[in-house]
Amino acid sequence: MKRYDAVLFDLLTGLLDSWSLWNAVAGDAERGRDWRAEYLRITYGTGSYRPYEALLEESAVNVGLSRAHAAGLAARFVELQAWPEASETLRALKDAGMKLGVVTNCSERLGQIAAARVGVPFDTVVTAERAGYYKPDARPYQLALEELNVAPPRCLFVAGSPYDLFGTAQVGLATYWHDRIGITPPEGAPVAMARERWLAPLLEYIGMARPWSEIRAHCVRYAPCGSLIPLVEAIQASRYAGGLFAWMSMHTICITQSPVPEYPYRGPMLLAIPERSGWVMLRYVDGTEPPWERTVSPGDAFAQLERFVIARGWLAA
Repeated sequence: MKRYDAVLFDLLTGLLDSWSLWNAVAGDAERGRDWRAEYLRITYGTGSYRPYEALLEESAVNVGLSRAHAAGLAARFVELQAWPEASETLRALKDAGMKLGVVTNCSERLGQIAAARVGVPFDTVVTAERAGYYKPDARPYQLALEELNVAPPRCLFVAGSPYDLFGTAQVGLATYWHDRIGITPPEGAPVAMARERWLAPLLEYIGMARPWSEIRAHCVRYAPCGSLIPLVEAIQASRYAGGLFAWMSMHTICITQSPVPEYPYRGPMLLAIPERSGWVMLRYVDGTEPPWERTVSPGDAFAQLERFVIARGWLAA
């Protein structure tokens, strides 16, 4: 049983790399960072909805840019790009039957344009304009929960900004903070359930192992994982495919006996880690003893894994 029935996302930072677009419109990274910081300061103190485009203009002028910069940013929303792992992660959630939604501080028109850039359909897209309030007011989150017909304890929120932590705490939403660049949270910000630099570990926190076919697809897609493909294919073809469960964390396969590891997962786990040499490191950790590890060739990885899990009693010989 999955821990949650739905996942809500911040859009413009949680799922999309809006920073690069702000920087491009501003002319360089420093001016883009200053503009975005001023925009966040204004927006998160606004409360009742004011036109989003007006906030873009106000923040631009406050940092020495022009209203034309704000208009240029709005016009280029069609260029927004999702974070590299975003679409794959959302498809895995969608395939598992999870409801997906967005809660974004944006106008309705630009919010819909931005949501379409993710490449995965959402069950609801709640903009500040439609909710009548900007986050972190509780009402945008509450509207999304109502439209998904899910109670707060059964929904996880994925924040892109630490300011979301103030809003989700009001509503009772557990929050996974996708802190892409390592932001210092504002004073008094509630603590996130999890804080990660990318989205893929989200599947672990939800308590959802991934099918071996998806693990293989991930390894094929990302070159650093290539040495893990023979191991994954051997597991898929073996009698162990139904008794070993896994998820990806960065370029590492985390293998357990349970399809739904608890968060934070501290139990026995076998890691398959691609080495720069092209070999594979198998590392067993259980939190009670020094890790066991072996470095083997890709072709020998499955045989080593089989011997180990049988010796440990994970699977019958």
